[in-house]
Amino acid sequence: MYYAPTAAHVVSIEHSELLVFTVNTDMRSENIPGLEGFNMLSADVYNSMYKAEIMFVSSLDDLAVIRFSSDEELSVIEFADSDPGINDRIMCVGNPQNEWFRVSYGKVTSGIERFGEFKGFPSSAMKHTAYIQVGSSGGAAINEQMRLAGITPGASLSLDGSTFNYGVMIPVSEIRKCLDEWTDR
Repeated sequence: MYYAPTAAHVVSIEHSELLVFTVNTDMRSENIPGLEGFNMLSADVYNSMYKAEIMFVSSLDDLAVIRFSSDEELSVIEFADSDPGINDRIMCVGNPQNEWFRVSYGKVTSGIERFGEFKGFPSSAMKHTAYIQVGSSGGAAINEQMRLAGITPGASLSLDGSTFNYGVMIPVSEIRKCLDEWTDR
């Protein structure tokens, strides 16, 4: 059994099936008939994903814990010992605009700030310069020691969505508070 933190707004959609894929998943896509330039994942890809369940949704942050099982032995990332500092380098992993397993690099540019609600979830996050886009939510922010430094809930874009202003990540100290909230109930 595997447990993973992610952004709560990613898993909070009612009446949907939660599926998890790993870096070993072959992300093959097919064109959508009649819609040039648009594609979707093939049915084989969906059938190879792991069914997951939501174990906990935090009331403190845009964080949730999911659980799934796998027949393959998966590598597990360790949590960072502390939050990154300003100017520390991070790497964000996500799936922006259905571009699978994209990695971007940047630096942390702020301490923890309280952001307003996003899709009904409050957020305490740090700003960074690693490029993220729609589809990156719930992805990992990894420090130079290759440990989980945070979870990305979103980014600030220009009004027309064409310009990236900054990304945000919920740091590991907030993830630990979420886990404490879960285990203390």
